[in-house]
Amino acid sequence: GDLRKKLDESEGKRWSDLQAAAVTSSGLQQDMDLLSELIDQAPQGPIVGRLSEYFPEATTAGAAFQSVVSRAAPGLRVEGSGSTSDIEYAGMMKSLPRLRNRPEANRLIVGMMQAKADINIRRGEIVNAYQTGEIDAAEARQRLSEINSQSIISPELRAIMGGAVDAAEPIDSAGEPGAPREG
Repeated sequence: GDLRKKLDESEGKRWSDLQAAAVTSSGLQQDMDLLSELIDQAPQGPIVGRLSEYFPEATTAGAAFQSVVSRAAPGLRVEGSGSTSDIEYAGMMKSLPRLRNRPEANRLIVGMMQAKADINIRRGEIVNAYQTGEIDAAEARQRLSEINSQSIISPELRAIMGGAVDAAEPIDSAGEPGAPREG
C-alpha cells in the first residue's frame, strides 16, 4: 500500500519531468537545426575559429553561431540540479559546438545533441499519450524502457565518426588529411 503509493508518486514526478524536458528539447532542437546550417557558413577551425570567438562581430555567421550556442546552453542544464557554478558552466560550454572546432567536430556534437533532444521529445510524447488515455501505464513503461535503451549515436552519426579524422590532423580544402584548412 504505502510503498506502491510512494512509487507511483515518484513515477508521476519522473514522467512530469519527461514532459518538461520534451518542451525544452523542442526549442533546443530548433537551435541545433540552426547551428547545423551555420556550420557551413561560420568561420571555424583552430586559428580562424579562435579569432572569430574573440571578435564575433567580424562575421555575421560567426556572431549568429555564438549567439545560438549561448542561447542553447541554459536549456542543457539539468532541472533540479541546483545552481551551476562558473566552472560547471564553462565545462558545459566547452562541450557545445565552438568556432575553434573544425566543422566536422561541430557536426558530430550537433548530431548527438539533436539525437538527445529527439529522445527527450519522444519520451514526452509517450507520457502525453498515457495522460490522454491513448495508452495504459504498462504500455507507457514499455515504450519508455525501449527508448531508454537507445543510443544517441545514430547509424549515420557512427558513419561520420568512423570517417572523422583526428582533430589534430590538418585538413586540406577538399576535406582530406593534408595542409591546414582555415575558414
